[in-house]
Amino acid sequence: MVRHRGAALALLLAIGGSGCSAVRGRSANPGPLGADGDLYVFLQPLAREVENVTFGVTAVEAVGPGEAAAQPMRAALSEVGRHGNGRQRLLAHARLPAGNYAGLRLHVGRARMETPDGPADLLVRSEAVQVPASFTVTPGRAQVLWLVLREAQPAGDEVAFAPRFSLLAPETTHPQRLGYCASTADNVLLAFDRYDRQVTAAIATGMGPAGVAMDEGANLAYVALSLEDRIEVLDLTNGQVREPIRLRPGDGPFDVTLVEGGRTLLVVNRRSSTVSFLDTSARVEVGRVAVGEEPWSLRLDAQRHRAYVFGRRSNTVTAVDVTRRAAVGSAAAEPEPLRGDLDRNGSRLFVVHAGSAYLSIYTLPELAPAGRLFVGLGATAILVDPRTDLLYVAQAGSPALAVFDPFSLVPLGGVDVGGAASFLVFDATQSLLFALLPDRRAVSVVDLTAQRQVGLFEVGREPYDLALSGERR
Repeated sequence: MVRHRGAALALLLAIGGSGCSAVRGRSANPGPLGADGDLYVFLQPLAREVENVTFGVTAVEAVGPGEAAAQPMRAALSEVGRHGNGRQRLLAHARLPAGNYAGLRLHVGRARMETPDGPADLLVRSEAVQVPASFTVTPGRAQVLWLVLREAQPAGDEVAFAPRFSLLAPETTHPQRLGYCASTADNVLLAFDRYDRQVTAAIATGMGPAGVAMDEGANLAYVALSLEDRIEVLDLTNGQVREPIRLRPGDGPFDVTLVEGGRTLLVVNRRSSTVSFLDTSARVEVGRVAVGEEPWSLRLDAQRHRAYVFGRRSNTVTAVDVTRRAAVGSAAAEPEPLRGDLDRNGSRLFVVHAGSAYLSIYTLPELAPAGRLFVGLGATAILVDPRTDLLYVAQAGSPALAVFDPFSLVPLGGVDVGGAASFLVFDATQSLLFALLPDRRAVSVVDLTAQRQVGLFEVGREPYDLALSGERR
């Protein structure tokens, strides 16, 4: 919850000295799926009847395919029941040979039950718990299955631990409820239900997916493949890959956004320090603009006529006219500008920096410096609430977003999101803020009216971007 103003400056000083870079070491990319498929298994929230039981998970295996031996999966959850009982948890993930499978096998360790007298150990009858369920792994495709704990003990047995699980495929989520998270290290888009805050589906992508732009009318997603110098076009109705849009070798696309009613895609190319204009119908580049070195992201104005591009290495903010496809202005910035956002009137641009303890303020459209605000070193993301103009600033190493008054620029306190956030997006349909927490491989959901966290769900490795239907970006 928002804390009192007296504690706000102390909060900023405490988190401001972290100085952590927004760039972290990247995992080795596993490469294309080829003849294999991806499987994500999520443990569903525990029912009241079993929420007092805790047990360890030492290994997870997929049984099959066919007569083959069980295929090991990478367990993401070592203990069930101690934390996060009321939310979905990622249990395991694996790249598996294609074929028909007969279910899962869980290897469990110590089990115990919370009683009025304290925790009591349970007798584990068998380390290997069979979960019979037929499913098929399809070449080049990714899928999500839900694991539900039905019971932990046989009827009438108060000392034994003999869990019974069900494995099922999630129901299709209505498009207006969907959001997507790009996992750069897993080459996948994970689809989640924004209302239930649960992952419901997965779409395999090319290598190094980063920025995602959604065309809701056409049911398409445009995904920047940072390791392949191309834009992947995904059909969101069936997960099929359409003809990609190829960029120049060495571009390194990361951030993307749609303009002109979805006819044009803007792409921020970090390695070539350019912004590409792509015709989404012809699947070709129709324009290119040089911007500051190592552009990190871009932000559009409300009319989507002008984009502001933040050059991390050149310490600049470049204004790009979308209609003319030309740079129309540039301003010096504090060291390492990463992201920015505009107030609801479109008259001010707020920019956070990885290498400065200050947030920069510019007046628009002239992009003239108009002040700076101390927010602490290591800022990673910013969001302006379009209803109130309150500023929310994320810091590397801090689980709290700092909150600032939009007019006096006085710190108002902080909102705990449960981890250090790298990206923030506003959900206008519910007045919610979605915060991407890469260190926790999770997404936190905050009610901006109540100023508190209302949800948390887990995603893949090295999550980079969040895309919501109807979002303001």
